Amino acid sequence: MSRPYRILHIDTDRTWRGGQQQVASLLKQLHALGHTNFIASPPGSELLRRLPPGVAQACPVPMRNEWDFVSAWRLARIIRREHPDLLHAHSGRAHTMGILARAFSGMKIPLVVARRVDFAIRNDGIGRWKYANADYYICDSNAIAEAMKAGGVPEDKLCVIYECVFEERYENADRRPLIEEFQIEPGSVVIGNVAVCEDRKNQRLIVQAAPEVLKQFPQAHFFIVGDGPLRNELIQLSQSLHAAHRVHFPGYRIDIGNFLALFDIFVLVSKMEGLGSSILDAQYFSLPVIATPVGGIPEIVVDGENGIFVPVDDPPSLAKAIMSLIASEEKRKRFGAKGRERIQKFHTPGIMTEQTIRIYEQWLKDQ
Repeated sequence: MSRPYRILHIDTDRTWRGGQQQVASLLKQLHALGHTNFIASPPGSELLRRLPPGVAQACPVPMRNEWDFVSAWRLARIIRREHPDLLHAHSGRAHTMGILARAFSGMKIPLVVARRVDFAIRNDGIGRWKYANADYYICDSNAIAEAMKAGGVPEDKLCVIYECVFEERYENADRRPLIEEFQIEPGSVVIGNVAVCEDRKNQRLIVQAAPEVLKQFPQAHFFIVGDGPLRNELIQLSQSLHAAHRVHFPGYRIDIGNFLALFDIFVLVSKMEGLGSSILDAQYFSLPVIATPVGGIPEIVVDGENGIFVPVDDPPSLAKAIMSLIASEEKRKRFGAKGRERIQKFHTPGIMTEQTIRIYEQWLKDQ
């Protein structure tokens, strides 16, 4: 084992989404291995609130935007006080804050950045400055790494470490409370999506496909779990398509495990996606997946093996794929088993943490 490290993690989001789940998983694993974590996150953030005591020393810093120089100066004071061996930034804004804080601290500390989106890199002075001033990038998928190479980041500053499923999060998952809450009839097939309601997640496609599915399978239920700017619009769309009685919008929920235990089919039809961590969660629950072949999704979903691919803007194709799985319980079980097998092979917390520590060692071996 490597020597114990002191790592200052930076996460600028106040919410609890896929990225924060991955940070929490990494912190727990690093703590269990004897490393010391510090986590800089906005006061009251979900990440700070949900971390178990002792896993990391909380360092609340507002970080209102990526050019919040006052917060960067506060981060620099934390760096000078705690003397971390390494900075690990977990978002794009955290990336900028890490660069500024390191400069303000006057200390030479490696900065590792997690990259979870496949957006193109800004090709201007600020973009070039930002991506030249981190030492290494951990990408969630090969698709993200390719996007970064296309943006001018040298290949030797990139690696791919896949996200994990933290099993403890789901150990008490129970579908029964939701069966009662939403009055799910025996024998119903439940189709689910878990994602923030925003344009790039493309839940309109699910709502548009629902009426065709319900014509053939009227006892099916659809769930779109999550909040976001488009939630009300999606609700109105389901009403206009006369599908509101079977398309449910529970909003933001903390009992995601219960929903995944309830689902029979998982759908993620994003327009763009770095990897699709919600697909990994669905595969942990042995769910067949219907998805769009965008970003890093083809790295975790194999069409015809553990899921089905559909085009980004084709409701009839999505309806057809859903109906094919509703009609075949055998196919659902076969696809689900293959997905679960993949999780156990590539996406455990232990694998993710072991690979991350190797990156830390690469930068700290001579210190």
